[in-house]
Amino acid sequence: MRHIKINNQTIDMDLTGLLTIEDVIHCITRTTLPSDSMITQVTIDGNHITGDNEDNFLNSSPEIFETIEIEIENKEEVAQEAIDTAIDHADAIVPVIELASINYSAKDIKNGDQNFYLSMDALDLFIRLVSQIRSTLNLKHSHEITKKLKIEDTEHHLVSTMKNILKAKEESDTIVLAELLGQDLVENITTWKEEILPAMKSLKSS
Repeated sequence: MRHIKINNQTIDMDLTGLLTIEDVIHCITRTTLPSDSMITQVTIDGNHITGDNEDNFLNSSPEIFETIEIEIENKEEVAQEAIDTAIDHADAIVPVIELASINYSAKDIKNGDQNFYLSMDALDLFIRLVSQIRSTLNLKHSHEITKKLKIEDTEHHLVSTMKNILKAKEESDTIVLAELLGQDLVENITTWKEEILPAMKSLKSS
């Protein structure tokens, strides 16, 4: 590998003992990145690393590539952007969940299923956003903060609600499904949107 760039700035780096691209990235994270920064994008010879191709690239030898470009951003800024995105996403999810609930209450299974699966896909993205926010703000092991913000209670409620929703869906119990969606799940997402995520905006990453 001839060139390693961080935010378009070429850096000198000894690759001795670094057998894979993943080793290179870990080394950069440990030795070069400022403590308040995080990697947001890795590009190798013009190819953006994503979940679909990361195994192919990360497990490869750095010797077979010309350039690795790494983009870094301030953790605080990344977290704030993710929080804003999560709040907007929650706004978009709730009406779809409510519509699915209305469909199932009216025994409109076809439209209910359509809105159910749309809401589940959107919820998956929302959960990943929340996980990213917690990781960026380093809240995973901060018990006092998570307890104060009711994060763990709200997460446990979401997990429990989803288990019950999936059980009702499997059993084709549209009455219970409509109630869980329209009440429990909407209440949980609303708690994230109106209480927890806004409170997270005041926290500092560490």
